[in-house]
Amino acid sequence: MKKIAWSVLLLLFAMVNCRTKRSAEDLKDHLKEAMAKKLQKQRPPNTPPINFQITDVVYYEDVKYYDCEFTIRLQRSDGSDTTGKVRGRVSKDFNTVIK
Repeated sequence: MKKIAWSVLLLLFAMVNCRTKRSAEDLKDHLKEAMAKKLQKQRPPNTPPINFQITDVVYYEDVKYYDCEFTIRLQRSDGSDTTGKVRGRVSKDFNTVIK
């Protein structure tokens, strides 16, 4: 009985410690994608399309979310462009972005 209990405990320990971690670049790509979806969804209807590119993201991993600062390059329909920073919190599953 002790062997079975130790085997189960060892198996659980191995499952918890062997989960794959995301690379830093992969994580940044997921964060950028989540923010891009949020910005596209937030665009008011019947407005001219805006082209933007998220050029960089700096993040801090908290317990429940990533606290992020995105650098965004925006191109307007009149040809002008600007660069700005947007802060937001992205959930660990990348489905929720709170600005």
